[in-house]
Amino acid sequence: MKRKKILAILTIAAGISVMAAGCGFGGDDVEEQVVVDVTPTPEPVATATPTPEPTIAPDVQDSTYTSSNGAVSIKLPDATWANKADEADMLSFESPQQGKILILHGQGEEDMNSAMLPDTQDLATALEQASDLVEGTDFEIQDYTSEDVQGVGVYSYTVKYTDTAKSGGYTYAIHKIYKSADEYYNICGSVVDEASYSGIKSAIDSFGIAGESTLKAAAPVQSADDNTGAADGSTDGAQTDGQAATTDSSTADNSGSSTGSTNSGGFTQEQLTDTNQTRTIYRNSDGHPLVITPDGIAAVDEFVNHLEKGENFELVCLDIMMPKIDGYKVLASIRNAERKHGVSRMLRSKVIMTSALDETSFDSNQASDDYDDYICKPIDIMKFNEILKKLDVI
Repeated sequence: MKRKKILAILTIAAGISVMAAGCGFGGDDVEEQVVVDVTPTPEPVATATPTPEPTIAPDVQDSTYTSSNGAVSIKLPDATWANKADEADMLSFESPQQGKILILHGQGEEDMNSAMLPDTQDLATALEQASDLVEGTDFEIQDYTSEDVQGVGVYSYTVKYTDTAKSGGYTYAIHKIYKSADEYYNICGSVVDEASYSGIKSAIDSFGIAGESTLKAAAPVQSADDNTGAADGSTDGAQTDGQAATTDSSTADNSGSSTGSTNSGGFTQEQLTDTNQTRTIYRNSDGHPLVITPDGIAAVDEFVNHLEKGENFELVCLDIMMPKIDGYKVLASIRNAERKHGVSRMLRSKVIMTSALDETSFDSNQASDDYDDYICKPIDIMKFNEILKKLDVI
């Protein structure tokens, strides 16, 4: 992982990698695009066709993505952006029409010694030249800034490519680096065209750190509304409290940090407004266990494991944007698992799809008739209660 990170850092500064231009994500993303298939029906061994992305208008409500470990969050430009990697030291996103965003993280002496962080404009220029680009002919450095924010070095600049043939078709690479003595975050957005520049720039500026970090003061999570609970990031919900793995809560009515009194469905307001927690929530008819999973594959595994033990969840709150596989694929896998185990349509789990996308942008064709209702995030508790009553689960 260290070697991968070093290679990525070298390419992010130049905006070009061996396999792709811009921030260079390196390699295919086949693993993240595969639907988890829990049916016994074998798939044809033929040339695989890529799974189509949700047909969602690009100008809908912005979507905040929180990393699976709850450490960082970023507000993506629109719903065309898909998560391609979500690891402790690397987070990446891609929109075919707009570009790519790569976030690298390093910590400790080894990482700091191996990182090439452009903390001067001369170094930023040298890193571009290292990729056989000529300053003034192939690229120019724009708007380089350097500042100290409570002991954290913050460096930002834009590379404008004047010869897009050498940059893989990208017109800009937007860089922002947070650096202390023992930790860094290195963010790069590769921009396809002028029209996409402002959206990607805003996304990079929205980057926030919610986990424990020496850089947190320079990049706090940007809260969308007031929050009296313990979490820093309200609707982002980047909790530092162990949601990186599947967790069980034996009781759902005394969470402590935020009241659940307005929600008779057994959920607390924090769980419903916390992006990280509402990725996938399973609940039995007695209100527990309350099982929270951090990504799509973990969500499918959890559901299938319970089915194999003769248990079926009464309610599933399923996010659309999740690491590894999205909510549409999770939904299809859940329904396939129920059919395989002989669960009738009448007795199958109730599924509420949740997302920061607005209702008109929800792709009901992909969800087919496998879901029961849809609600936008941040979740309105009163509306959520109405849905639960309609589905007869409270």
